[in-house]
Amino acid sequence: MAKSWTAVLAIICVPQYIKLMGMEAYGLVGFFSSAQLFLSLFDLGLGATLNRELAMASVNDSPTQETRDLSRTLESIYWAVAVVLGVAWILLAPWLSKHWINARQLPPAQVQLAVTLMGLVLIFQWPFSFYLSGLMGLQHQVLANWVAGLIATLRSFGALVVLWILSHTVAAFFAWQAAVALVGTTAMAIFFWNRLPRGSPPHMTLSTLRRVSAFSLGMTRIALVSLLVMNLDKLLLSRLLTLEAYGYYMLAMMVGSGLYIFASSFYAALYPRFSQYFSQHDQAALLRLYHLACQGLTVTLAPLGLSLAVFSHDALLFWTGNQATADRSATLLTIVVVGCMLNCLMYIPYALTLSHGWTAFAFKQNLVAVLLQVPLLLIAVRRFTAVGAAAVFLALNVGYLFIAMPIMHRTLIPRQYWRWLARDLAVPLGAALAPILLIFALTPRQHSRLGIAVSLVAATAIALVTSSLAATQVRLFLAQAFGLTTMRRSSCLAPT
Repeated sequence: MAKSWTAVLAIICVPQYIKLMGMEAYGLVGFFSSAQLFLSLFDLGLGATLNRELAMASVNDSPTQETRDLSRTLESIYWAVAVVLGVAWILLAPWLSKHWINARQLPPAQVQLAVTLMGLVLIFQWPFSFYLSGLMGLQHQVLANWVAGLIATLRSFGALVVLWILSHTVAAFFAWQAAVALVGTTAMAIFFWNRLPRGSPPHMTLSTLRRVSAFSLGMTRIALVSLLVMNLDKLLLSRLLTLEAYGYYMLAMMVGSGLYIFASSFYAALYPRFSQYFSQHDQAALLRLYHLACQGLTVTLAPLGLSLAVFSHDALLFWTGNQATADRSATLLTIVVVGCMLNCLMYIPYALTLSHGWTAFAFKQNLVAVLLQVPLLLIAVRRFTAVGAAAVFLALNVGYLFIAMPIMHRTLIPRQYWRWLARDLAVPLGAALAPILLIFALTPRQHSRLGIAVSLVAATAIALVTSSLAATQVRLFLAQAFGLTTMRRSSCLAPT
């Protein structure tokens, strides 16, 4: 819920940010977003470790004090990392603003101030995801989503108020982000500790840390190569492109990355459940949930993702109201959305892999991807700039689909890959794409926002229906949820 609401907030607020601050300033916002993703490497796998341990403790009757000590140990490390990263960022702010960021219109002093404030945001916001992971592991997803959604609303709409009333500068934007980050992390910490089982005051213990260190280090290795795969293009382009051109690229990436909101929601809900089934050795229940979840995610992603890819220019024009922005970002958006959608479809297999504790697989597959990505990016960015980087991202995700996924399925759930690829992915994707292409071919290009909205909504809605009907597991689940299965059986038994 919170992830979806965050996407809605971005749809509402980002065009206003660009109007009030300018594209260069939005480029700075995109730069910090990319940096945050890259720095999440220093999460050290602690968030995922806490999530998994708390989920397993709920079914294994682990000692209460051990759970509390584990939480305090990981929390202490997390806060220490936040302070170190934030202080280092602040110290590097003068160099970053002068030698890395290619601003043409923003005053150098304003750029440096904004970059310095990013360091404060980093310190205050960093532990937020740790407490969120803890609440998810404790199966308090509803509470976690409500708090996260409220903080996201305060962050987004509050920034608009600050920009409208106080100052149109990017420095004012980041000052507000720092204040909200402090409030949000404090609130999430309070909720997390109040939901933990009661016991003696928790302590930081090395023995607890040693027990989970193998999984945590495995997650760190995965994070290292995963972040390089997902963010190397953004970091490289932030140096090679002007800040304005980088802003257009990040705009396309931001729209495409909206799909991760749905994938992350599925992952957050399923990862602890997969861990429970694995702990209980309930393979049958795990397989049923796995295929239902994969089909459900495909049905959720395909209508919106494919509509954005096909109607990329119209979608950008409707959203920003700016013809130049739509012209410069449409091709990028098409490539990025398809790449992001394919990457999102790996989230549930990834959750299954981690629930089994098999961190080495994700590390190795992403390491191979990085080794391929670096030379491909150097060639593609120099020849085709941002479009080349987007194409490399898409190609890597196609490789995951047809090379990495067969290996994962053969090892963990044998004889399930082709069922996953055909029934869980290909059939719902094809059922969604067909009506979208038909509507695109029959609909004249629109220049009014109303006409664009009608085309997009119609294509997405029809695709949602057709993909839901094509996905057998989803269709059965919906029939049971609405009582249609029972009604059908009753009608068959009724006398004629």
